[in-house]
Amino acid sequence: MKQHSIPDDRLDDLWVFDGESSAEALTAKLIAHSTAGATSKREPRRKPLAEASALYSNTGRRTMPDDTSTSTTTTTKPMIEVTDWKPLVKKTLRGFCTVKFPMGLIIREVMVHEKQGRKWVNLPAKPQLNRDGALNYKDGKLQYAAILEWKDKETRDRFSNTVIRIIEEKHPDAI
Repeated sequence: MKQHSIPDDRLDDLWVFDGESSAEALTAKLIAHSTAGATSKREPRRKPLAEASALYSNTGRRTMPDDTSTSTTTTTKPMIEVTDWKPLVKKTLRGFCTVKFPMGLIIREVMVHEKQGRKWVNLPAKPQLNRDGALNYKDGKLQYAAILEWKDKETRDRFSNTVIRIIEEKHPDAI
């Protein structure tokens, strides 16, 4: 199977579409990209960034058309869902949660931290191993390697703030 790469500056084009589900739109966009120059049957209409941003409110929710009716009324579906809050206070750690995205991605063991009023979340990581296969320590602290990461600081901070806000809404005394 031929692998296709998409330049980083084109990745944002894959996320916000009008009139199609994300999977259908992503597939269409990938096909259109892989057949550069060939005319595709239907290219999804991408919403301008300002219009797409307006879909997201401060409550971590987005407005989507109601698929079950023909009217123009809208329903609110969660942008992300935060579940399985497990409090655990240890140094800056305040607990763990699970984050579910509408596309079906589930990230378990997201770590929630707080220090001197500053709150943030970390994606799961794995312990680093040295060349001998033993755990890697630096200055007495176990070192971890990222498994997942965000493409930039702005996206990471937006995700972190959204998860923190949802946890504080569901569990006011958690953090």
